[in-house]
Amino acid sequence: MPGLEELFAFGTISKEFDVKGVSVRMQVLDTKQVQDALNASWGDDEVARLVEYKKQVLARSISHCNGVQYIENPGNPKQEEIKKLLADLNKFHVFIINLLYEKYDEMDESVRANLEDEVKK
Repeated sequence: MPGLEELFAFGTISKEFDVKGVSVRMQVLDTKQVQDALNASWGDDEVARLVEYKKQVLARSISHCNGVQYIENPGNPKQEEIKKLLADLNKFHVFIINLLYEKYDEMDESVRANLEDEVKK
């Protein structure tokens, strides 16, 4: 569709957060990355699937933590990078997963609100 690319001219949006004294840089995922996170989410019940989905999103979104680079190309993370982040996230208490996901969700909502404003113009 001609001109569709113009909607995505803003590029990758990322933000750095301080979470309990730890600096975490996350990026907003594109549609394919969100779909990949959904497809990789599994669990015996809805709660388990939701926690797994959050971990899958974070594993694709977190690019840096305290200056350590986890994803070389945030727009196209490698499976090995996602697996390593998932292994680290699996060690966390669900409270930390929820806290990190809330930060991601805040960033995503901010982007959505900005895009809505731009579309209305």
